[in-house]
Amino acid sequence: MPPWHDMDAVPRQDTAPSVCGDDALARAAARCLTGEDGRRLMAWLCRRTLERALAPEAGAAALWALEGQRSLVLALISLVRRGGGHPPDSVDALTPASF
Repeated sequence: MPPWHDMDAVPRQDTAPSVCGDDALARAAARCLTGEDGRRLMAWLCRRTLERALAPEAGAAALWALEGQRSLVLALISLVRRGGGHPPDSVDALTPASF
């Protein structure tokens, strides 16, 4: 079973390192997501979330789900940039320079 399925192995919120201040985590994200495969993955995630618009008749649940996905992708982009990496070029036009 993959380790992420073992809920006992998941750090509790009160013991988990701060994502905002953990430089090692940012460098790890940059290493993982700036290679050829990582850039391909990030470009796909951006297309599926940041570049996607829902139809006007989309329900509240769909809107909230997409917003959560966008938040996660933006958090990954932020980590990559803080770790010294550069996300795919298409991301720069979609995100503020602070990310």
